[in-house]
Amino acid sequence: MLINLLKLGKLILAIFLPIASILLDFTPVKTLGQSYYPSSSVANNSKQQVNENTPPTSDPRRAGGGENTPPPPGQGRPGGGLSGSESCRKTDKPLTALVPLNIQQRLTTSEHPTFWFYIPFTPDEIQSIEFSLHDRDENTIYRTSFVPSKTPGIIGVRLPSVPKYALQQGKYYHWYLIVKCKSDSNSNPGLSVNEWVQRVALPNTSTNQINPDIWYDSLTQLAELRRNNPEDKEIQRQWINLLQSAKLENIAEEPIVEIIQLQENQ
Repeated sequence: MLINLLKLGKLILAIFLPIASILLDFTPVKTLGQSYYPSSSVANNSKQQVNENTPPTSDPRRAGGGENTPPPPGQGRPGGGLSGSESCRKTDKPLTALVPLNIQQRLTTSEHPTFWFYIPFTPDEIQSIEFSLHDRDENTIYRTSFVPSKTPGIIGVRLPSVPKYALQQGKYYHWYLIVKCKSDSNSNPGLSVNEWVQRVALPNTSTNQINPDIWYDSLTQLAELRRNNPEDKEIQRQWINLLQSAKLENIAEEPIVEIIQLQENQ
């Protein structure tokens, strides 16, 4: 009887030892698999923490991203809580920057482009208008103040034609326009609009052809044509179509009253 039990024991060991060996071999693989996923989780949490510490791209002064990453859109009309007697008077049409709806169109081929704005106030109401240009890191390249002479209406603001203010090809620049009215208190920051511009190479098309994808050049070309040919229906049609593409049709009929050539800072 004892001999039979020993034989049975050997038989059981012969059957289960290989199975036990397989299970033991599998266990480390399972452990490695379990240790991998927590590592991924830690990595994801780390990325999330970095993202939480990164300034939001909705803040136009904090563009983020690499040198070739397009910055976030700016603000074509004033925001915030400016109201009452301490700010510029209320108007049916607000201060508006003539900027594209598609951020990929914020382009120019010019070293010294012209920027366009609808100003709803008369010169007598305006204390000053400040225009400034900054690089991607918000270092100031140019800043000046002026008072328009022929508003309300659409004005062009042209960078000084000197090398130190020339836009470099491929780089993004951030511009701001701030209107301070005479009715503003000293602590009031004024009405502000801002947007980006990138200088690109001249496309292989006729210089006389309107290309909405190169927004600043097309807008300037049509604005100058419209200003010099106010009765030309075809120019007027192209002007309206371009502004409609940026949802600016409410100011498409406003007159182009002035182009301001900014001067070099001394």
